[in-house]
Amino acid sequence: MKFLLDTNTVSYYMRGDEGVSKKIHQSNPDDIAISSVTVMELVFGAYKRDSKKITEMVNAFIEEVNVLPFKIEAARQAGIIRAQLSANGIALSFPDSQIAGQAKVLKRTLVTSDHDFDTIPKLKTICWRSRG
Repeated sequence: MKFLLDTNTVSYYMRGDEGVSKKIHQSNPDDIAISSVTVMELVFGAYKRDSKKITEMVNAFIEEVNVLPFKIEAARQAGIIRAQLSANGIALSFPDSQIAGQAKVLKRTLVTSDHDFDTIPKLKTICWRSRG
């Protein structure tokens, strides 16, 4: 199975969450990827916190993982997702809609603990976060 890690999953990994860390390390590296949108969110978060340690962790992670470019097919799907959810009174952030669109187009399971993604039809999601 191919996975696309949501930004919150990467954040939990960097914080040492046992469930996320275990699943990432047990998976074939070719089956794990993040979106270029996630790169933007991670870099934004690191620089916003003005933390050299977090910035180094983010940069190291980005260098080690497969980063998938956000292409036009994913952009179209993200627009459709946002329009459909908006018609039902559900707000989804631009980055989340982009990541969801990319996961759908690439037929990857989105690894997230964000329940906002549960409202998206035909999007496969899974949570690797430790319960505790």
